[in-house]
Amino acid sequence: VTDGTHVYFASNLLSGETWVPSVICCELDGSAQSTVIGDGAYPAAVNDGVLWAALDESNGNLCTALRRWNGQQSQDVFAVETDSRWGISGVWACGDVRAVAFGAADSAQGSYVGIWRGDFESLVCWVAADAPRVIGCLNQSWFVWGAGSESHNTEMFALNLSSREVTYLGDAPGYSRPTVAQECDAIMAPVTHGTGAVSFRVGTLG
Repeated sequence: VTDGTHVYFASNLLSGETWVPSVICCELDGSAQSTVIGDGAYPAAVNDGVLWAALDESNGNLCTALRRWNGQQSQDVFAVETDSRWGISGVWACGDVRAVAFGAADSAQGSYVGIWRGDFESLVCWVAADAPRVIGCLNQSWFVWGAGSESHNTEMFALNLSSREVTYLGDAPGYSRPTVAQECDAIMAPVTHGTGAVSFRVGTLG
């Protein structure tokens, strides 16, 4: 993801003999050395830096704190109770809209997505999903989501952030990941064909 000046991405870095998920920042023009922001995943660019989910220090399988990095230091936005066995499993941002997904260690419990406007000042709604993981995309009017590469609960949906109405976008086992444009309401929804190549339906939400 990018804010126009920096690129933020997640990758595994070698720490001793262990590969650790990390969030990294690079200058778009290549003028500076890359910076490791911290251990974690799911970077989402915002006007004042990047939001990202930090790994729990005692459990390397869960991200339990949402943090903001301003180019020099990180600070906590909020944290998940470490004994709940729930963690952050996705972060998205567009304009003044923020979305954070939460998944459980027990995949049978499904997942939830909280959506806010402002700097987490105004809650828009909560979304419950049967899939253990949500792969989403966001603009200032819509949040669209699916289950990624899962083979069950692979329906795709679009949530209108103003009306709170949900639109069904189809079913795509193995590639349930719709995408909405940030500058308009154009959408691209995948269509799977068994073991064949994926095709896409392109249209406009409204």
